[in-house]
Amino acid sequence: MSEYGKEVNAAITAFEKRVGSTRAAYAEELPLACETAHQPLFLPTPGYYLKALLCEKLASEKKGQGVYGLIDNDLSLFASLRQTHLPALNKNGSTAIGFKISSTDEKKAFNFIPKPSKEEWENALEKISDSYEKDKTRELTEILWNAYNRGCNLAEVNAFSTARICRELLQTKTLFFLYSDLQETGAFGAACEKLADRNEEVVREYNSAISTTNSTMKRLSENETLFWCQCECGAKATIWKQKEGFVAACASCGKKAEFYDVKREAKKISPKAVARSLILPQVLGTTAYVSGAGAFSEDEGAYGVVAFKLAKALGWPMPETFVWRNKDYYSSRTRSAAFYAAKKLFPNISPKPLEATAFLATEVEKLAKKVEKYRTTLAEAKASQKRDEKTIQELKASIQAEQNKLTAATTAFELLKKNYSVVDLCSSIGWSKAKDDWTAALRKAPTVNREYFTEYSTQTLH
Repeated sequence: MSEYGKEVNAAITAFEKRVGSTRAAYAEELPLACETAHQPLFLPTPGYYLKALLCEKLASEKKGQGVYGLIDNDLSLFASLRQTHLPALNKNGSTAIGFKISSTDEKKAFNFIPKPSKEEWENALEKISDSYEKDKTRELTEILWNAYNRGCNLAEVNAFSTARICRELLQTKTLFFLYSDLQETGAFGAACEKLADRNEEVVREYNSAISTTNSTMKRLSENETLFWCQCECGAKATIWKQKEGFVAACASCGKKAEFYDVKREAKKISPKAVARSLILPQVLGTTAYVSGAGAFSEDEGAYGVVAFKLAKALGWPMPETFVWRNKDYYSSRTRSAAFYAAKKLFPNISPKPLEATAFLATEVEKLAKKVEKYRTTLAEAKASQKRDEKTIQELKASIQAEQNKLTAATTAFELLKKNYSVVDLCSSIGWSKAKDDWTAALRKAPTVNREYFTEYSTQTLH
């Protein structure tokens, strides 16, 4: 158990009380063995929930308990914090459901964003319910209204719905806490102080890790730290080390605050993404971590790789890390409609989602080339000195016919290929079946040892 067991227990207990659970905190059961973490999102894709399933599995193998840290005090820049996507028969293959926030609010911590009005919340839930049979979304709707009524801000609403979906619909035993609650206990202070004392080395090795990783992450400036200070305006102020002490400068409201002792100000200080990877295992006492694949992707800055390289350079211990890459193949009302529209064009298309997706990818490419070829021929016909109006009209008709095929094939392909909100899958096949299928797939999944993590890779056919 971590030396911060009392603080961690307080954060977990605080969350459990607010979410409406009577579940005991981990100190009364088993020690924490595995953590996973994410910003609390609004009904995102299944991968967000699969992290809880894998976390529980790994913790059980280590004879401990899993915990899901919900990073409610991160910046509000991500659309998925307030928006989800369901499949739709349009050129994008999806429709967005969610809420808008102002550009000013995007600069604030997520737990400073108010929850939507009751009318906005009701409209969003009605759009979801109208997309499926009412009895398939009844339990989810009850959970979402419960979370809405209990949450004080949008981050809490999302966090509470996440926990209850995992507990009640997916039947996991994973515990939860909010990062802001853990921050309030001051538990980050000692680890932040260790990094702050070595800040010159941290800046040098951090920037070196970025350079050798081809990461798109911003390099640290001289004396910049890996921590935020929560400003009263709601924004996150970067902390800078000075000759004597520290200064937090808020880029949003312009306020500055000077202090000399990181541990004393710990309730206001939170680690940024890379620092979280180093600090949380020490605070929680966990030896395993379930990461998202994006943490090691250059598209998302590869901050996981940067964290491992920085930790190695500093001689800082890191937990054994795991990633679960999964692709779901299933049938839903909208996907079926798109598939049958495609079948009219391609009678021989396979009914199996995996094979149908591959087939449509090839056909979309063929049709796109065919349309382009017709367009080139049409342009040549129009420019010809022996202009033939009949040929031109025939070419235009051919282009229109092939373009219609391309649009239908593209719509079907996008619908089968894309990852949608967990609502689409689980409202189509049922939450219990979805969990059983995922669990079975994970049980059979081969593991591959990557440089920084162990990967489970599955294709789940529902």
